[in-house]
Formats: sequence, structure tokens, C-alpha cells
Amino acid sequence: SQLSLPLLAASLLLAIVLYTVIYAAAGIPVPNADTTTIGAMSPGSPAEAAGLQVGDTVLSIDGRKMEKWEDLSRTVQELGAKALTIEIERDRQVSTYQVTPAPAKDPFGEPVDRLIIGIMPTQQMQPVSVPDAAYYGLMQTWNLTKMFFLTMVKLVQGTLSFSESLGGPILIAKEAGKQARQGLIYLSFFIAFISVNLAVLNLLPIPVLDGGHIAFFLLEAVLGRPIDTKKIEFAQKVGMLLLILLMVFVFYYDIRRLLPGSSPFS
Repeated sequence: SQLSLPLLAASLLLAIVLYTVIYAAAGIPVPNADTTTIGAMSPGSPAEAAGLQVGDTVLSIDGRKMEKWEDLSRTVQELGAKALTIEIERDRQVSTYQVTPAPAKDPFGEPVDRLIIGIMPTQQMQPVSVPDAAYYGLMQTWNLTKMFFLTMVKLVQGTLSFSESLGGPILIAKEAGKQARQGLIYLSFFIAFISVNLAVLNLLPIPVLDGGHIAFFLLEAVLGRPIDTKKIEFAQKVGMLLLILLMVFVFYYDIRRLLPGSSPFS
């Protein structure tokens, strides 16, 4: 069988083009370092558990006045893993909360040697030239590709849960609708994300996928002779069975996530 490399390249090229167009038209998102207003919050973070909300402006931490986001980050590290008294302004009213920082985790859930309370600054769009937009689009696609490959490695190692990391057509359609309601830019980002995801999945060393074909070609190069056709056909049947089982698996968890009372990843 032949490789569908043009389709693979098209998936990556679509992501690069979408990112480039978005960045050229709207700019690149950068943290607003000159404010202490909370722009986003990690689910289940110490800040969320304590009652802080998106839109709150942090005025002080343990009596230390906060003027820039750098002040906030540095203070949390310096004061360590103890309960912090955080003074915030919300709707022109000042309140205080007790928040205990927790160890940070990387995107795969592994601990990082840094303390956080789980808040992020607001963002602003920084205009860039078209060449710079193309560069950032290429780098964003490359970074997503690396992240997806690392995710696959973590799944095989058992560091990540399959039920929490995989989603099928139902979850994709649900998320696409959510992004579409937020605006065309968000939907374009999501389409680019899915395009890179599909390209990476297609490179997995599973027979019937391009990655499987590449693995056969490499094996033939090492052996110095063609692999028996019957063995290839058998491997492709096994690969097809694995893909069917995978689809059943992701559909099962997609449906479970739709049931009342279920968490997004349960």
C-alpha cells in the first residue's frame, strides 16, 4: 500500500496556515505583565478552592503590595508553602482570602520544583508582521506536534490515563461548538489543534496508518529484503482491529462524559 504523505503534509500545513493568518490578523497572545488582575484560573487550584475568581485584582500578599504580575509570582515563591493572606479587589470591594500554594505540575501531571496558587494573568494581543506570524505559526505547530508525541509516550508508560487523555468524534463536536460560540478565532485555533493531532496519530507505528507503512519500509531497509506479503496483510488486519477497538473505547468514554453527574474525564 502507498503512503498518504500529501494528506499528512496537508494536515500540518493547514495548522501552520491557520495560526499564521490568526497571528497576522489579530496578533499573538502575550501575558499582561503590568497588572495583577486574574485572567484565568486552573480548575481545582488552591486559588479556586479558596474562593478567588477570574477578574479579581490582587492588591497584596501577606502585606506586600502587588503592582505587577512579576511581584505576585516572586512573592509566592519567596513565602513558600504556607497559608498566604491575599487581599483582592472585586467589584470595587476589598476582601481577603487564605490561600496555600501547591507544587506546580507540568502538562502531563508530573510535579515541578515550583510553587503556584493556580492563577494566570490577563492576556493582550501583540501585533506582529506577516513573516513573524508565519514563524510563530510554524513554532506553534511544531510545539503541538512534540506535545502530542510526548502524550503518546506517557500513555504507553502509564503516566497518563487513556480515559482522561483520549476523545472521539462526540467530544470533538462538543468542543468545536463551544469554541464556535466564543468566536471565529477560537474555532480556528481548535481546527489547527485537531489538524496537528490527526497528523501525529497518522504517524503512529500501527499497520494501516502511515506510521505503520514507514515502520515496514524501515524494517525492510534493515533486513535488506522485502517483508513477506502475507505477514504484512496479517499485521494490517491486526492494526485495523486495534483501530476499531480504539474507536469503541473513545466512543464509550465520550458517551460517559455526556451522562448527568459525570465529570469531563471520568
